[in-house]
Amino acid sequence: MVEEAVIGEIRRLLRMPEIIARTARKLKNERPDLNEGTVTAALTQFDDLWKALISAEQARVVQLLVGRVTVGEDGLERLVVRRAPCAISLYDLCFVASLPWEEQVVKVFE
Repeated sequence: MVEEAVIGEIRRLLRMPEIIARTARKLKNERPDLNEGTVTAALTQFDDLWKALISAEQARVVQLLVGRVTVGEDGLERLVVRRAPCAISLYDLCFVASLPWEEQVVKVFE
C-alpha cells in the first residue's frame, strides 16, 4: 500500500508541467537537441519504464529519487524528493526503457 502510494506520487510529480519545464531547461545545456515536447514524452513513459524494471531496480530508483516518506493512519502523508542529482537523468532513464534488456543494464548500471 505504501509502495503503491510512493510510486503514484513519483508518477504524479513527473507529469507536473513545472517539473517537465524545469527538467527540459536543465537538460538544455547537456542535450540541446531535446525540446520540452521530447522531455514530456519521455517523462510520461514512466509506467513503461517501471514495468520493465525488476523489483531490485525499482527499489534502487526509489532510493535515488526519494529522501523520506512519512506514513500516517490514513496512508502516505508526505514524500520528500531528493534534491541531489541522480547519476542518470530522468530523460535517459525513460529512454533506456525502449532498449533491449541487455543494453538497459549496461546503460544504467555501468
